[in-house]
Amino acid sequence: MPTKKVWIGIVVVLVLLGMLVGPSLVEPVALQTSYSKTPTGHRALFDLLDELRPGVERWRRTPLSLGEHSSRAGTQHGLLMLEPKPQLLSEGEAYHEAIVQWVRDGNDLILVPRLHETLIADLIGREFEFHEQTKTYGSGIQAILNKAGLKGKISTRYGFNAQAPNRPFTTTEGDQLLLPFVLNLDDRDPAFKSVLAVRNSDEEPVELLLDAAVGKGRIAIVLAPGLFWNKGLAAGDNGFSVVNLLSEYGRDGLLIDEYYHGLASIDGLMKLLLTEPFLWLTLSFLFLATLVTWRSLVRSEPLVEPPLPTRRSKREHIDAMGRLIATSGENPWVIEQVLHGVQAEVRTCLRLDPSTSTDSVLDFLRRSDETLAERFESLIEQAPMSHSDRSNEKAAVEWGRKSHAFLRDLHGTRKVGARSHKPRLTLDTQ
Repeated sequence: MPTKKVWIGIVVVLVLLGMLVGPSLVEPVALQTSYSKTPTGHRALFDLLDELRPGVERWRRTPLSLGEHSSRAGTQHGLLMLEPKPQLLSEGEAYHEAIVQWVRDGNDLILVPRLHETLIADLIGREFEFHEQTKTYGSGIQAILNKAGLKGKISTRYGFNAQAPNRPFTTTEGDQLLLPFVLNLDDRDPAFKSVLAVRNSDEEPVELLLDAAVGKGRIAIVLAPGLFWNKGLAAGDNGFSVVNLLSEYGRDGLLIDEYYHGLASIDGLMKLLLTEPFLWLTLSFLFLATLVTWRSLVRSEPLVEPPLPTRRSKREHIDAMGRLIATSGENPWVIEQVLHGVQAEVRTCLRLDPSTSTDSVLDFLRRSDETLAERFESLIEQAPMSHSDRSNEKAAVEWGRKSHAFLRDLHGTRKVGARSHKPRLTLDTQ
């Protein structure tokens, strides 16, 4: 079973892999995005459109990828820019060209300008009415219009008033719209046509939606940004009118732009590392890691198994036994065990019963080989059983060598009692 540390390691690895290959799980909450639930955000709009019409999705890629998204011939998509940041939209001529070309190919662009002063007044609650034109109005939108060959400048027609935050307007169908402010497109190009017009409380006509044909597609400008806010959708018949208004654009799908709110698409850390300019940093790191690994393998010797321990030679065994005998001190049990081992080996070699006495073994040897009997008797008598004998290492080693030579001759040279299949003999010791 894996240990606790192993399980912790597995969990950490899975989390890291998820961070590398998976998208971010945290939704951005910046103002004016389709993620924001603030009063002036657009989360309610996204949820409403996603529920009522197919093909609604957030767009977090650069305009250069629009052509890939709508590459099928005969399809018509819409790109809804909800109050994009002017400082982002006003830069990047190549991006402007890509957007306009995408429209010329038969797609729709719906622009909703941003009004900074209105947002500030809404947030701080100041009671004033703002009418002056500001340079920040649609500066990015102006760049797109210029690239498409269209004229027009965005200004304020009805500014925000904290005392009466929602002005009533009536459509031709009798629906009532409540709007915090309304913009105007001055010096507009004749190509712009009115798509949605309402009347104010004085029965004056007010245009809320204009569009112009550009190539096979259209560019539309919504002059009532507050119509799309979270708090704006719930006012009057605003929500119903928004759905009808946007149904005219993007027959095969509607993209809600988030790129020009500063929310670029990152599917995962791994994809980010494989995208320029981080790609070169990633390749450099991989090259360095490969070089370090190769260098460590070159410097390290290959793994080899440790050699098996060498077996002692007979001479080393005898010398070790002699030293053991010589250092056994006052305890003669070591010598007794060695002597008993020699006697047991003699009985085994002669096929005698293990209980046969030493005298009986000598008698058996005398009947077989008198010389071996004398050598065996000499070994028994010369065994260094006393302390003085054991202290003499040379004598102990010599006795061990004689024991080994006797057993060798007993097994091989004289063939006395060689191993056979004969039953063991039991001598009568009576």
